[in-house]
Amino acid sequence: MRRGLIGLVAGVALIASIGIATAKAKEPLKLTDGQMDSVTAGGTNPTVSSAQTLANLVTISNNTLNNLLTISNNTLGFFNAFTGFAASTPAV
Repeated sequence: MRRGLIGLVAGVALIASIGIATAKAKEPLKLTDGQMDSVTAGGTNPTVSSAQTLANLVTISNNTLNNLLTISNNTLGFFNAFTGFAASTPAV
């Protein structure tokens, strides 16, 4: 009974939210020429060259790769310590 009530409440809330969203929807805004001049979505920064952008990406990639290699080496060292411990421990 309780599951059915929770499902019913969730369904009513979903239907009500669709109605609210539809009522709040408006037409697209019309921008003036001045507003359009300041829109930069998807634009690029002309002061930064493609070569500089590529160099930045290579630097970030190298740093990430070095961090991953460090993690891998530390993990291997950690597990190798267990094999060394197991080899030095006498069998019972």
